Amino acid sequence: MKQLSALLGALVFALLPLLTLAQPTFSTKSGDAPVPPLPVIEKPLDFYTLNTWNANDGLPHNSVNRITQDHEGYLWIATWEGPVRFNGREFVVYDDLAALGASENGVFDISSDGSGETVIASGRRGLMLRHSERTWQVLASADDFVHETVVLADGTLWAAASNAGVLRIDASGARRYYTAQDGLPDTYSQRIFTTGNDAALPRAFHHELWVGTEQGLAVYDATTDRFEAITALPAELVRAVLRMQSGHLAVGMASGLYFCSPELTRCGLYQAFSEGRVSSLLEGVDNELWVGTFAHGVARITASGVDYFGVEQGLPNLHVLDLFLDQEQNLWLGTHGGMVQMRNALFTSFTRRHGANGEFVRAIEQTTDGAIWVGSSEGLTRIFAQQAQSVAASPQLENLSILSLAPLSDNQLLVGSHTDGILLLQEGEVIHQFGVQQGLSLGEVRSILPLEDKRVWLGTANGILALTLDDKGFQQQFRLNRDDGLASDFVVGLYQDQWATIWASSIAGLTRLKQQQNGELKVEAIDLAGIGSARNVFAMTEQQQRLWFATDRGLLIYHPETDQWQQLARQHGLPFHSYFSIVFDRDGHLWLGSSRGIVRIDHSSLVQVLNGDTAILNVQLFNSADGIHNHQTNVGGPSAKLAEDGRLWFSTAGGPVVVDPASLQQQDLSPPPIVLEQIIINDTPVDRTHDWDGAIDRIRLVYAGLGFRMSQQLEYRVQLRGFDEQWEQRTQTQAEYTSLPAGSFEFAAQVRYPGSEWSEAVTYSFTVPNHFYETVGFWLLVILLGTLTTFGLFRWRLYALQQSRNTLKQLVKEQTKELQLLAHQDDLTRLPNRRAFDQQLRRRFAQAQQRQQPLCLAVIDVDHFKRINDKYLHATGDRILQRVAQLISGTVRQGDFAARWGGEEFTVLLPNTHLAEAKEVCERIRLAIAAQDYSDLKIEEPVTVSIGIACNTQGDASGKLLAAADKALYAAKKGGRNCIRTEA
Repeated sequence: MKQLSALLGALVFALLPLLTLAQPTFSTKSGDAPVPPLPVIEKPLDFYTLNTWNANDGLPHNSVNRITQDHEGYLWIATWEGPVRFNGREFVVYDDLAALGASENGVFDISSDGSGETVIASGRRGLMLRHSERTWQVLASADDFVHETVVLADGTLWAAASNAGVLRIDASGARRYYTAQDGLPDTYSQRIFTTGNDAALPRAFHHELWVGTEQGLAVYDATTDRFEAITALPAELVRAVLRMQSGHLAVGMASGLYFCSPELTRCGLYQAFSEGRVSSLLEGVDNELWVGTFAHGVARITASGVDYFGVEQGLPNLHVLDLFLDQEQNLWLGTHGGMVQMRNALFTSFTRRHGANGEFVRAIEQTTDGAIWVGSSEGLTRIFAQQAQSVAASPQLENLSILSLAPLSDNQLLVGSHTDGILLLQEGEVIHQFGVQQGLSLGEVRSILPLEDKRVWLGTANGILALTLDDKGFQQQFRLNRDDGLASDFVVGLYQDQWATIWASSIAGLTRLKQQQNGELKVEAIDLAGIGSARNVFAMTEQQQRLWFATDRGLLIYHPETDQWQQLARQHGLPFHSYFSIVFDRDGHLWLGSSRGIVRIDHSSLVQVLNGDTAILNVQLFNSADGIHNHQTNVGGPSAKLAEDGRLWFSTAGGPVVVDPASLQQQDLSPPPIVLEQIIINDTPVDRTHDWDGAIDRIRLVYAGLGFRMSQQLEYRVQLRGFDEQWEQRTQTQAEYTSLPAGSFEFAAQVRYPGSEWSEAVTYSFTVPNHFYETVGFWLLVILLGTLTTFGLFRWRLYALQQSRNTLKQLVKEQTKELQLLAHQDDLTRLPNRRAFDQQLRRRFAQAQQRQQPLCLAVIDVDHFKRINDKYLHATGDRILQRVAQLISGTVRQGDFAARWGGEEFTVLLPNTHLAEAKEVCERIRLAIAAQDYSDLKIEEPVTVSIGIACNTQGDASGKLLAAADKALYAAKKGGRNCIRTEA
């Protein structure tokens, strides 16, 4: 029976390559090379997400020669300035020769043993260092430069030592060199590779040891203690070797990339890979092959062929020195330009590099043919089958700033623009247009709502415009504005629910429009003040018999059956105030777009909070670490879309982004490991393996979660058991305790990715001994102090006087603080005054220069204000200034800084804002002021403003920025007022 089992096992192993090839998701290249089965991967390499670290981020050298990982989870990096340890946020550089105990610190290779408990660093002049249990040990040097090392399961160390051959150091320390006399094709050894006991490999390939020499490849035979050359490969320099999970051997040689069959009977050059020399090889998570090159970046080989990724796609340098896959399956590249993390992220961003026509996207829609249409500030893009193509078949579409989109039947598309009204497209060409010449004021269409009977409603800066559409084009039906009951004329969104009610969202409220039985249209402005603190409503959708509204104060939810409203805000776990887009996926999970990323709220959590079963939402935040090129989402019509294939699309300031919600379920969000990096008691570092013997006045514990997928989003919580009853959420990676009572304590820390489970806790136990007042000596001291009662009463009197003095000081301090507040606030408008603005300008200008971020400044002047003052007296002028100040402060974005500069002039600082974005904000200010109703002031003059804008590219001092903005304001006033000018 045992012989039969052995025979069956051998048969299965022999058929394994054929069985693997029969998998339906794999295919094989034809040609001379025995190509392994390769996967089909749909996502192009061009859409992968990159994170890069170099000398500016803490690396001691930009050349990252090798990368490995230890058993705790730290990444280790070999550089010419010493070995480096990385926890995802900070680099620890081991370049101190005294601490290393070595005469050389530059290392070319770094590797770990099978358990990861030992790290070996090696390099010039035969240097070899061993790191174990957080201490370094210098090994006896090899006889020549060490290119690479491996440690086998029995503790044997093997090193490729250039002209000295292959060095073997066994666990006892005995050393032996292998040369050409021991079977190597050539004594010069450059690469060494072991399969170890990789569970993914057939057992027959476990514990192999391969050596690449200048004249070919060899494998070690433990029974003869010799090497055997692979004669099926050419006798030339071997640069990389890899045994793949299919059993095939991949070898990078001087003449290119070779594949060998598992039994090594047939090898051949892979002709499809023809770009440059191979530097490193790695098998990916899906069994794809990654190839590092000397001059063409990194390549990925799949069933579809070879896909390259180089400098044009974001790689800092074309010479890839190493490839490494960490415990979370993140791909790392070592280059001459730093270290790169390359991930198939959850989100995919389409930028100009991918063919998008502009990246500041406001609207996304889908037509019946399945194509995704994207409207940006620079034109229209059509995305189909992962290919983005600019659409400009008609002259009207060239450089058209698009605000809204809406599909019609027969693949027709309605396009709302910023200046040219609404256009109807058929197969990408404009067939009808309705703009200013046809009666559309300003030409600005922010939302489009197609209705039955070929009716189309438009949301504009001057209310709602109803049109009809036939073969001849658009015809105007009627208009609605504030006089008709709208909450605001500036309509940013239109939505029709299942009850045929139309909702109009705006920058100053929400309106409900319902057709009555008598045919009249009932227009009702919703009193948002009675629901919550929201003022701006940006987007709307419908789900589960409820209407959902994204606002500047979280979410509003309307229940039509009960006519009840609910609000979800920061107190319910939402990370921000404002949300610009809202969409549900097919499983009922809610997705929100904000200026700081895309938020996902779990369906069950949402229901529980709405029903009052729990108080806090289960929220996940996604940003640039997840593949979003620019995590600012925009307001548009619509700015989020659930596509027919179930994927979600979002409009961002860095192009359209798409996510497959189903892939989120496939992501392994297991918590990363957490380690205690430092324990400091009374300013003395302590080894956690040793007990502290003595008093503890202060203890500080530094911890780190070793997660590299989203290292900046890791969440921590800590608990001092014996002192704290509950866990405490932390954003810092350290905890400090002082004046603890006597007793035994255990510190515990956990880490997780947002929305995932908490990790196992890392702990440290310590004991605080009895304090002096708990000893006999203390009570003797008390008796002694009893004799000093009189002196104590005298000191108490002094103390009382001191308390009175402190009380008086506090009163003076509070009065001073109140005076300082008054000194920085304008009495009339309650805006910050010129003094406060000057301080903010200097501070934010310096901050922008330091961070290399844009900073824009707008100077706003009320047109003909002196004439208004003279005609209607100063009291009316003051009320106009108050009204203008309220409109400015209510229109600027969160983070902007508005102030009264003096007289009728105001200023707005717009940090981290490019000129195009600043113009859009200022245009909203200008329109809001011009559209404001001033009839209650009984003036006949229109109230408008002129605005000058400048950005910090015009100079290296804040004064120059202010002068440039003032110059632009002068140009605006000279150009006819009620307009915006910029200083180039």
